[in-house]
Amino acid sequence: MEKYYNHNQKYLKLNWWKSIYSVVPHLILLYICMNVESLLVAPIYAMLLVRTFILMHDAGHGILFPSKILNDIFGYMFATINFTSYSSWIETHTEHHENSNKVDEIQHLQSAPLTVKQFRELSVFKRFIYRIIYGKYTLFTIMPSFYFFIYQRFMSTLFENCLFVSYIYFMTIYFSYSQIYYVVCSYTLGGIIGFIIFHLQHTFDDVYREESTEWKREKNALYGSSFLQIPFFLKWFMHGNEYHHIHHLNAKIPAYNLQKCHEESGELYNCVKKVWFSDIFSTYYYSLRYRDKFVDTYDY
Repeated sequence: MEKYYNHNQKYLKLNWWKSIYSVVPHLILLYICMNVESLLVAPIYAMLLVRTFILMHDAGHGILFPSKILNDIFGYMFATINFTSYSSWIETHTEHHENSNKVDEIQHLQSAPLTVKQFRELSVFKRFIYRIIYGKYTLFTIMPSFYFFIYQRFMSTLFENCLFVSYIYFMTIYFSYSQIYYVVCSYTLGGIIGFIIFHLQHTFDDVYREESTEWKREKNALYGSSFLQIPFFLKWFMHGNEYHHIHHLNAKIPAYNLQKCHEESGELYNCVKKVWFSDIFSTYYYSLRYRDKFVDTYDY
């Protein structure tokens, strides 16, 4: 795996101008979309909210800006906009990188966290709750809104919840009722899109899975993380998030270098699983792991 390490090392450098270019136009567009009262603009606003979450994610990894202070300031700001606990996100996302696709570990931030055996060992009530959270009827419908608007309040610190209350108060005094309806629709759509992206990153056929004692970070990145195929007009919104395999190999590569890192790799990443947004229609029910495949929790 030394060849991957040597190749990726060339793309670790943070660049102030690229960092500023990643954030400033985004904030301008976000402000414009917040003030446009039209459901026709809601999909664009929703994708901007997805990008806001990705920028928060990068700040948590310390790769949004070369400055730790700025990473934390913008991390908290973007987390507030997305109704997400920044402190909790850093903790659970770190665990995700350490435990992703380990069959004997809790799978944080993945859409099929349990095996069939683990699921059957749960009580009837816990199996019911699991189906509500990860089941095909609710994961991409009601759960995104529940996760961001309700669950994240319990994961947040007092300081973070004060930020959320201030943000909501700002919207109630600044926006009309029709604008608030437009904003809520955009947030709902953005949450659904975000959950679909999370699902496609690690929940696909023939994904790498291994016991902790045998688990290898490099194998998990190459065979347990996807390369999301997206149309060119979504590239800017995704901010490099489609190159998830490289991110799991080295989380310190800034997002604006990921595409170049992939394209200049020759055949290094040809083994990575390619997935498309349309794959959600054939994998949406994947909610349990069974041997070498995913299955539907409603079948057990």
